[in-house]
Amino acid sequence: MDRTVIIRQVDLDTAVTALVISVDAQNRILAAPAGATPAQLADPNVLCIEAGGSGDVARNNFDHHDTAQGLPPVCVQALALRSGEHPALERLVRYAAAVDLRQPLAAPAVFPTLSGVFSGMRLSVPTPAAQLHAGLALLRTVLEREIDPFSTMPALPEWRGYIAARRAESDALAADLRRARLFRTNAGRLAGYVESRRFGALGGLYRMGCEIAVACHPAFGDPPRRKYSIGSIGLDLSALTEQLNRLAPGWGGPAHGTVIASGSSTELGSTDRLAAVVQSTL
Repeated sequence: MDRTVIIRQVDLDTAVTALVISVDAQNRILAAPAGATPAQLADPNVLCIEAGGSGDVARNNFDHHDTAQGLPPVCVQALALRSGEHPALERLVRYAAAVDLRQPLAAPAVFPTLSGVFSGMRLSVPTPAAQLHAGLALLRTVLEREIDPFSTMPALPEWRGYIAARRAESDALAADLRRARLFRTNAGRLAGYVESRRFGALGGLYRMGCEIAVACHPAFGDPPRRKYSIGSIGLDLSALTEQLNRLAPGWGGPAHGTVIASGSSTELGSTDRLAAVVQSTL
């Protein structure tokens, strides 16, 4: 079916949602970093995935950001609309949701994980539309070959370039993390700040023992801008979001509240100012 699909970016939750709602090569993919327009959100023939309209699945708007509703990841929202039993797809959705919520896995797989292969794909494919189609092909392979998404991924020939790209990215991130700044918040929580262009900066800080992780990408998007992401281990960041929006509007995140990010026009001033707010609020 020829439909328009609007996304902000291609992450695992977005791609699994696209798989669940049967996005295919006939669909026109539009990347909208600022989100869909009100007219697009009001049109049920336009599929909006993490592009606004949180909770409005009746109009094919799948999002869980910037809302007080306790909404699950969008792949879970999409699966709830499907009838029948789909055990393999349901397991894939559970995996993507756990990754999105940064939940610990019962038996963590070793590299390459599905999340790692997917990240390597994003590093290897240049545009959001092409990334979404490549991601869908990757996920269909997982289903067709009956690969457990929670397991270590096989080094399939079509995935070797993705795996190599992700490994190189991990090596570069490790070098950035050696320059990370660690500090204690007023409540005694260990926090860390790192500047990096690499995937996985928040996770890297968690592995260093941080309960609160702050990452800055110095040249994100087009045109390039400084983008800040803040995550926590199970800590609600709503009070921090309120404080930061008083200083520089545009901060928001998913409904679970454990991860937030700066907006496309957020002007913070300095990273020292951000660290000071994190330190005093948390």
